[in-house]
Formats: sequence, structure tokens, C-alpha cells
Amino acid sequence: VTDMEVHGDDLVISTYGRSLWILDNITPIRQLNAEVLNSAVHLFTPAPALRVRWDTNQDTPLPIETPSGKNPPDGTAIDYYLKSASADGATITIKDAYGNLVRKFTGTPHEPKLPPANVPEYWFSTPQPVDGTAGLHRFIWNLRYEAPRVLPAGYYGPILQYTEYTLADHAIPHETPRQQPEGPLVVPGTYTVELTAAGQTVQQHVTVQLDPRVHATQADLESQLAVARRLLSGIKLSFDEYQDQVALATALEVAKKGKTLDTVDLEKKIKAVTEGSRTAPGLGPVNRDLTRLLDSVEAADQRPTEPQIQAVDQVCDALVKVTSLWKALNEDLQKQNPLNLPIASAPPMSGCKQ
Repeated sequence: VTDMEVHGDDLVISTYGRSLWILDNITPIRQLNAEVLNSAVHLFTPAPALRVRWDTNQDTPLPIETPSGKNPPDGTAIDYYLKSASADGATITIKDAYGNLVRKFTGTPHEPKLPPANVPEYWFSTPQPVDGTAGLHRFIWNLRYEAPRVLPAGYYGPILQYTEYTLADHAIPHETPRQQPEGPLVVPGTYTVELTAAGQTVQQHVTVQLDPRVHATQADLESQLAVARRLLSGIKLSFDEYQDQVALATALEVAKKGKTLDTVDLEKKIKAVTEGSRTAPGLGPVNRDLTRLLDSVEAADQRPTEPQIQAVDQVCDALVKVTSLWKALNEDLQKQNPLNLPIASAPPMSGCKQ
């Protein structure tokens, strides 16, 4: 080591041979003392977090053999200390200034089972656990809401049997999100971090600051988040109801074997709900369109444009219409169901919640 420099919250070290090393965010080192080490559970005060987006180049991750440096973690570092292992593991909860839940992370991360990817496995990041063992731990929150479950629609529309990655977010080996699109970024402000471990819950506040290169106002970003959350609501509804229709179609195929009943009309109704018709899109196309709109609205730090809002209204209206078809089908099955098919609860007619 030839020199050391503390730059903000980072420790920069130079070594012989013109190498530079950076220890990101030394906040917990500054706060570490005997009182902390004697605590059963301690949550360090996080450093202010900078709200920065990834690049928008439509690139792909470098081959793994290509030498490259590693970027600092995205978002904010949540550092905590456990004197002993927590028998029930550890949980981190993020809430906004109004006490509303933003994210919740548990010891063992849960990732939905997605169809096989059309890209190499080395692209993808590994979900980060909330470590409940003894010692000092760091968890990174990427300043985003939870990613939505979406149908594996292809670039041109049809539902695929694999997951297609055409626009790679965060094109870095082992750091590309498997579940895309990501959830929307939180707006600048103060958030509460709660750590629950060893029967205790402790809190700290973290301040999320806007990228200084961005000139959008707080009102612009809050408007953007409101539209994004409306889209998330519609994506969830269309995804869940699509799964119900697929389960119904599968049960129909099983039930009609060896039977002489005419099920053509029922099959057409199910297909109209899932795939749509010439006059109205089904749940699959609606989910695809809502997902693409989320990508569009979240592409930059700005208030949604009027054409974007009009497009959101149009697709959300389509969701209401296809939901009415699902409701009618549900009512028909309740009246007459000779094959004893499973009947899911009729979905709400809200479309995309405000």
C-alpha cells in the first residue's frame, strides 16, 4: 500500500504497480464502538443514498473472460450487527414517510420460477439473503419497489415457452436482474428501515437523494411513480387472472377425456379471455402491453407524457373489458358446470387501480 485517502464515505487505497482499490461505504466503521458490539441487535445509520439509473444502452453483458472493474452497489447499504445468530433469521422492511410498505426482505429470498432463459446463465444476479448469523452484515436495497410478475411475452407479442431477454437491463455479468422489468424507483425522500432479528425490531432512517444531473421536480417524479404503480396493479391483476384461465383450460382438457359433451363454446370463451379476439385483447396481450408501458414510463426521470397517460388509460380500459368477459364466464360456470370444473373467484372490475 502506497497511499490511502478517505473520499466521502469511501476508502481509496493505492498499491504498488499503479493499482487502485476502493472500499465502498465505510459508514459502519465510523459508527462501530463497544456499545454496538455489546448490543444483541444493532442497525447502523445508513449513509444518504443516491437515486441513480442504469444506462439505457441496449447492450449485453461482457463475456465473463473480459477483464473489468466492479461498480459500487446500486442503492443503499443497510449495515447491521448481530451478536449471536438469530434463531428465526432476519427480516428487513422498508417503509415510506407515510408508513406504507415499500419492500420486505426475508432471510431466504424467493424468486418466481420463470421459463428457461434465452441467454447464458452467467448474465444473472443471485438474490441476496438477509443474513441472520452472528457478525457484521451488509444488505443492499436497490431503491426500487418489488418487480412485477409478468407473462413471458415475446417481442412480437405471443406468450412464449421461454423467457426472452431482448433489452438487457444492467448489462454486467452476474448482475443482470433475472426478473424484468424491475419495479419502479422510489422518489427522493426519507424512508424507514426496520430490522427484525432475535426477537427485536430496530429502526433507522435513510435519505434518498436525487441524482444531481437530473432536473425533474419532486412533483414530476411523484406523478411518474403514481402512473407506474397504477400499471403494477394492472399487471398483477392480468397475470393472476391469466393463471386462473390456464388452470381452467387445463382442467377442461382433463375432464372432457372420454366424455361426449360439447365443450367448443366453453373453449372459445376461455380463449377469448386469455388471448382475446379481433375486437378486444385478452389477458395475455393486456399484460404484455402494460409491461411495455411500465418500461416506457420508467425509462427516464420525468413526468409521464400525455401520450403515455392516454396509452395507459386505453390498456387499463381493455383490462376492464376482458375482466367483464371473465366475470360472465365465471357466472356461466356457476349456473351450469357438468364437468365440475374448478371455479376461481371472479376478479374485481377495477382494472388498474389509481
